Amino acid sequence: MTCPRNNIKGVILNSMSPHVFAEVKPAIEKELGLKVIGYVPKLKDINLESRHLGLVLPDEVASLKEDLNRLAGILEETLDFDVLLEIAAGAPEISGKAPEHGVLDKKVRIGLASDDTFCFTYEDNIALLEECGAEIVPFSPMHDSRLPDGIQGIILSGGYPELHGEILESNKSMLADIREKIAGGLPCLAECGGFMYLHERMEDSEGKMRSLVGAVKGEVRNTGKLARFGYVTLTAEGDSILPPGGVRGHEFHYWDSTNCGESWKAVKTSGKEYRCGHEEGALVAGYPHLYYYSNPEVAYRFLLKCSRYGN
Repeated sequence: MTCPRNNIKGVILNSMSPHVFAEVKPAIEKELGLKVIGYVPKLKDINLESRHLGLVLPDEVASLKEDLNRLAGILEETLDFDVLLEIAAGAPEISGKAPEHGVLDKKVRIGLASDDTFCFTYEDNIALLEECGAEIVPFSPMHDSRLPDGIQGIILSGGYPELHGEILESNKSMLADIREKIAGGLPCLAECGGFMYLHERMEDSEGKMRSLVGAVKGEVRNTGKLARFGYVTLTAEGDSILPPGGVRGHEFHYWDSTNCGESWKAVKTSGKEYRCGHEEGALVAGYPHLYYYSNPEVAYRFLLKCSRYGN
């Protein structure tokens, strides 16, 4: 038996007892020619829980620091760090260059939703927007009464609107401001939790229906199961922020919409296809989380839309 060609130099075995590890380690090293660095023992009292839209966030885990310190002490006994460092020292230099993308002549102010609801924002996406000419202005749909002054576009990232339905619904001035600004042409890029927030109505985690922005017709409800889970490549025809070649993204949600949109074609890694996304006037919204660096022109195209609005 030979190991397929790849860059794997060593393995760490997870959730294993010392007895089983002692038997498995020599077999792996003999059959695959890989170094077994050690194992992570079964730890029933150290566990990161998950929820319907992903992992529980670090700030919500009361004993996270203590648990991680305790885990570090355990791994000092079960991992061979000398072997790990030896493998790391043999890693080749990283090659390649940053992808090219357009840059605006003049910066545009982009309001970025950022609070306990909208907390799934990829920092490298924001960094790319800034490289393309964005000035990021954080705001809170939960606590601020209106959008920031002078912005030329807004981004509503993923998060947990279903956990904060009551406070989002009660902030009537913010809901009205976003609804009116989008209707007036303010570009809005929303994904997953941000997309849910833009609906007319959303079922919260307690089963109560909440009235929200209303920029997207329809409602969002808990399906009790994952919907369209997985990686996708998104493409669009005609005038779109999605560049030729498309943009990669992923979906992970239990809440689903009665109006997921038809603007984009999504192709999963299995080859399965479906329609999704709203790209209508100022609005760009849908369930997929977009990874801008898969085609950096998507960030530039959105900022162009914002720049035209500002002018």
